[in-house]
Amino acid sequence: MFILESYLGPLVDVATLIGLATGIGLVIYSITAKGGTGEYFWNLPALALVLGGTLAATFVNCPLKNLVGVFGVVKNAFKRTNSGYQKIIDQFTEFSGKARKQSPISLENDLNKIDDHFMCRAVSVKMISIKKIKKRKNN
Repeated sequence: MFILESYLGPLVDVATLIGLATGIGLVIYSITAKGGTGEYFWNLPALALVLGGTLAATFVNCPLKNLVGVFGVVKNAFKRTNSGYQKIIDQFTEFSGKARKQSPISLENDLNKIDDHFMCRAVSVKMISIKKIKKRKNN
């Protein structure tokens, strides 16, 4: 696996290539498994109907600017991204320790340190719910 990654470079997502190769391999296997040949599955008029109908339905349903943008999306499927998961995991570890030792409310001062939007939202929602629970208990 690492040999494949070093050969393809840092820009290619190996999992996408493996999934694509597996899918194509399974289709070929299903065609030939019981002694069948590709002639049973290759029908040019049916292929034209399916692909042409799909293309026509896509043109009817989507604006042209979205259709042109599809090529960028396909390119992104094969591009490796630098996700930074380790930083988020380290922040969660730090925040959970702080919340356990002090209180979850103490994380309010650390909200500006959080770069990830979803993590920041989750921490602030948790603090709001804890404040509401404390308020109910005091009333």
